[in-house]
Amino acid sequence: MDQKTTAAAIVSFLRDQKVTEEQQDSIDFAVEAICDTFNVSETDVNNFSAGGLTLPELLTRGINSGESASSSVNVPVTVDASDEETRQKADALKLEGNQAIANRDFELAVQKYTDALNLIPDNVVYLSNRAAAYSSLKQHEKAVADAEKATSLQPDYAKAWSRLGLAKFALSDFKGSMDAYKKGLDIGAEDKNDTMKKGYETAKQKMEDSLMSSLESSTTDAGANSGANAGAGAGAGAGAGGFPDLGNLSSMLGGLGGEGGLGGILNNPQFMQAAQQMMQNPDSLRNMMQNPQLQNMARSFGLDSSTMDSVMNDPNLANMARNFMGGAGSNDEGNGSN
Repeated sequence: MDQKTTAAAIVSFLRDQKVTEEQQDSIDFAVEAICDTFNVSETDVNNFSAGGLTLPELLTRGINSGESASSSVNVPVTVDASDEETRQKADALKLEGNQAIANRDFELAVQKYTDALNLIPDNVVYLSNRAAAYSSLKQHEKAVADAEKATSLQPDYAKAWSRLGLAKFALSDFKGSMDAYKKGLDIGAEDKNDTMKKGYETAKQKMEDSLMSSLESSTTDAGANSGANAGAGAGAGAGAGGFPDLGNLSSMLGGLGGEGGLGGILNNPQFMQAAQQMMQNPDSLRNMMQNPQLQNMARSFGLDSSTMDSVMNDPNLANMARNFMGGAGSNDEGNGSN
């Protein structure tokens, strides 16, 4: 076998191992290092075949038959000597960082990847690996910065999108996490893996759960405070007008109509029930529309203050919203017009 096929066989062997969650981190970094070093793609690993034999069986058969390893052909590299020396030093530092990750010495790993980046600042692999080390240290803002730089430098590097998804999830930016995982999955079949699929689904579920929790709290609190002064909704801070902090709602509702966006949420019966309860309470609706955080969210969708004022003051629009939600005052005839 040539070097690339051998590397693919080793990757296949490593992925077949049943290990603990902590050991899986080491396996993942070992696989990444092998794939980077020998330019092994997911297709190479999937296409590896040795007559149904596993790598240990293949090695045993080779030893027993007295087969000798074939020498690989040396391919001349036309790279400036100084540049090649720098690359080798940087790669050596990266491997030391990978080993530190395997040993769960994440601070040392960050230092090694940083040293490698000092030599080659725009290497997306070093940036992505350092992002993973930062995440393990719970320094998630730094992980986001490294992962975002890596994706901007090489948008088709799926591993960087995976690192970004993980870091954003840890910061409770579930919509951002879902988007990052989705971009990694959309790059191509070769770059898809169970980790990103699981990350995407987890972020999507968390986003929907958070939105449901916010809505349920809103309808409950609004009902209890329906007699409160409507002017309180103009105040700043969480809980204005009986509503919880809606600061994260803007990011939750990004990507209207997309998978996991508002289109999917509107099909959720729990969401619709909570929305109906809110629409049936005039005080609840008025206070919600006066909530400055909700107005900020609306502006993020391109709605200015005049548009918001027209929504708050136009009874026809309010009635239309109630009809859409199936709340009080809905016109049943409209539902049967077809």
